[in-house]
Amino acid sequence: MFNHVHTPELMFKFSTKLHVWKNRVKKNGNISIYLFVYISAPGNIQRDFYPLNIEWPLNHIDFAQNILRDQLQRNVAG
Repeated sequence: MFNHVHTPELMFKFSTKLHVWKNRVKKNGNISIYLFVYISAPGNIQRDFYPLNIEWPLNHIDFAQNILRDQLQRNVAG
């Protein structure tokens, strides 16, 4: 019989996040949104940006809370 001892090994780590370049605002006030992907394995790191073909108004992005605000949201006084 074989006595295999299973030890956890790090295969890879990954993370994703939405990314925008604040200095690339279009004339209509929108910016393009990208998916940033980070993948690492021992001795190998890969990072890349993938365009989502989505534009969003810069003034509807809450960078402090990391959320996209509703584009149709109205300011209601009261």
